[in-house]
Amino acid sequence: MYTSVAKVVKHSRIQVHALVHELSKEQWMMIPAGHDNNIAWNVGHLIWAQLGLTYGHTNLSLPLDRTPYTTLYGIGTSPAQWEADPNPAELLTTFMELADKVLVDASAGLFDDAEFEPWTTGGGAEFKTLLDMHVYNAAHEGEHRGMIMALRNLVL
Repeated sequence: MYTSVAKVVKHSRIQVHALVHELSKEQWMMIPAGHDNNIAWNVGHLIWAQLGLTYGHTNLSLPLDRTPYTTLYGIGTSPAQWEADPNPAELLTTFMELADKVLVDASAGLFDDAEFEPWTTGGGAEFKTLLDMHVYNAAHEGEHRGMIMALRNLVL
């Protein structure tokens, strides 16, 4: 089941990559009027969220340090607060590589035997199983893919 969900996320990321890989850094960083964030923030936020929703609350090691992503892309952050702009190419590479890593780990059965601690978000969403978290991650990806699509249209 984890492999199927990881494939959905990978497919979503392929679509996002196709939408944004040729945009300029200025387009990645632009915060359109009426919006709180930009394409870079959404891509970074998806990295941050996937780390927490797939490996978080388990006994598994994170495949990369989540701390820098938390301070830039966690809930309540804004690109308006950044001291320096992130590198879009590096973000996009990490974005795609993390999806690959989750798919490899899912295919290898890593998540099947993981110990999971149930978790409730600040908004009241309850996750009783690790599979719940993975499925929510896929839905979250779709939500932000839509935001990225809308932002892309505004910065073109």
